[in-house]
Amino acid sequence: MPILVQASCLHVHAGSVHHKNAMKAIDLDVIGVETADEYRLILTFEGGDRRELDVSRVISFTGVFEPLSDPEFFRQVQVDPDVGTIVWPNGADMAPETLMDESRPLVSPAD
Repeated sequence: MPILVQASCLHVHAGSVHHKNAMKAIDLDVIGVETADEYRLILTFEGGDRRELDVSRVISFTGVFEPLSDPEFFRQVQVDPDVGTIVWPNGADMAPETLMDESRPLVSPAD
């Protein structure tokens, strides 16, 4: 599900400053998920971005999210390719925008 975000850049050339606005498409579909320790997930987005999310910082383990407090149940997370996000067996899911906004980029050892 691509969304458009406005990117703003400043370019300095020969003593003058130019401001450039551009629209940049970001694809937020989640195509992969791995569980890490505790309530952390490693997410892979369609554009290739890999990000880490500590779910316990984003949700309260109440209502539909209550079963996720059980680590065994939490690890049953899967990607639903029809909606481009992660889901659990009880129907709990998280919006891909939230996953992107609340996660942090993974840095590979080569970086």
